[in-house]
This record gives sequence, C-alpha cells and structure tokens, in this order.
Amino acid sequence: AAVAKPSGAPLPVPAGATLAWTGMYRVELPYGKRASIAAIDPRGTRIWFVDQNRTLNAMTPDGYKVFPIAQLPGGANIDALVVGYEYVYALDRAGVQLYQVSLATELLTWQSVGLLRDGIGFSVTPNDVLWFGRNDQLISYDPRTKRIAVVGTGASAITAVTTDSAARVWFAGGRDVVGAYDTRTARLTEYVLPRRGAATALAVDGRGSLWVATDGGELFSLSDGVLQLSARAAAGTTFSVSRGGTAWTLRNGPAGGLYAPVDGSRTVDVVPGSVGALIFDQSGRAWLLDRTSGVFYATVAAP
Repeated sequence: AAVAKPSGAPLPVPAGATLAWTGMYRVELPYGKRASIAAIDPRGTRIWFVDQNRTLNAMTPDGYKVFPIAQLPGGANIDALVVGYEYVYALDRAGVQLYQVSLATELLTWQSVGLLRDGIGFSVTPNDVLWFGRNDQLISYDPRTKRIAVVGTGASAITAVTTDSAARVWFAGGRDVVGAYDTRTARLTEYVLPRRGAATALAVDGRGSLWVATDGGELFSLSDGVLQLSARAAAGTTFSVSRGGTAWTLRNGPAGGLYAPVDGSRTVDVVPGSVGALIFDQSGRAWLLDRTSGVFYATVAAP
C-alpha cells in the first residue's frame, strides 16, 4: 500500500535503523530482542518494552541504546504497560499481578491485585497514580503507599478510561454519558453523549478535547462537555497524542496498521504487520511496534 511521506523538518535517523520506504525506517532491536508490548514515558525520552524473554527494557529514541532494567518472573503474561514520570507498571491481568519499577532505584516489586482481572483502560495521572476501570468503579493504585482506592461512578459498566494533564480520570460506561473524576477535588462530572456502540478508546488532546471511539464505528470529540465532532471510524480504533498535542487514530486492517491525525491534516499511513503501539518521542518522531515481528518502525520527521 502507498504510504504518505511524513511532513515536517527531517530528524536524525535512529542509529542502526534501515530504510523501509521513503520517510520510514525499520528499527531492529539488538541482541535478538523482539518486543511484545511498548509504551513511552510522558517526556518522550525512553521507549519501554517487554521482550520475548519477559525482560523489561528501556530504549533511548535518539541514541538507539537498549538497557535491560528488570527481569519479570517466568510466568508473567504482560498485557498492559504504563509509564509515568517516576514509575513503570507492567500488568498481568490474567495472573492478577501488578509489577512496578521505580525509576529512581530501578528495583522491581510486585503484588497480587485481584481487581486487575477485569480491569480496563490503564492510565496514570501526573502524580504517577495508576487508574483503571472495573465494572462500575474507578480503581486507583498509589505506588508510594501501595494503597488501592475505589471510586463509584454509577456507570453500568466502564468500557474505556484515560487521564489528562489536569489530573482528571475520564471514563465511558454503558449509558449514553462520559464522565470525568477530578482527583484533586474528588468531584465527578458527567456529560451526555448519545451513541450506538460502547466506547472502546478515549484520549485527551493538547487542547483538552476528549476523543471517543466506539465499537459501533463512531468517532466523537467533546470540548467542555459540548459535542464538536461526530464521524465514522472503524471498529477497533485506538488513540495516541503527538508531542504537539494532536490526537491520532490507529487501527489494524488487512494491509497492516493504519494511522492518521484526527484533524485530517495528513492522509492515512500504513505499516505492515499488526501494530500494537503508536507512540511519539520527544523529537516528534512516530514509533510503531509491529507485534508480528517484534520490531519498530520510526519516521524521520515530526508527523
């Protein structure tokens, strides 16, 4: 499939990368590592991933240096990876294990958290507290005290969760509403959003607009609770926010992973394989993880 050339000023090519096609480089990991899941820290300075040997690694996007940080137990099956300013969380929902690494010490600790089994939408607030949804509740985990707290929402079933820079936890449930829980004031606010499908992905962009994708092929944008956009989007669409604050969509199709900005400023780009992550580093490059081969693709310009 044809791939649009990235726009913006050229950026350095990651060391050791090979040209895949115009504007896109294939980044093979050293030592035969293959990534199964990946995330990036809020500053965009480290890409974190778990490899086939269950090692948690950190990679510098510019220098392309990989540092093994922690060895996870042999039975760990990590299906969510969340990175904050001071902590990294690797979550095994089936095994109800929460693994955390303190960036200050690089020490790995873990504990059993039964609430993880039905958890959904893992995200962190600016103070590195982990949040996720379960049934009609929002669950928080404080890495410093290791305390778990529960907030009732009244939603029939939470299907998606995200957080924003204002320390709000956004959620969508089975009713035609989306909600925001302000962790600083403990205030819960709901906004009406009629929709046919259940929300499957949420994101807050740099302007504070909330983006919602549903399994009914719908895409919505709300600003201060007011609907700004209603459009079509393929089921399975997820979101990522660029360093410039623009929301991007990602979905997998027969041709591979398709990604584009929600504002339509660029045509859809395609990466072969099954893309499991779209992340943006501090220089503005887009990185996409191909779960099929365990390698990354990276642009050489800020999208």
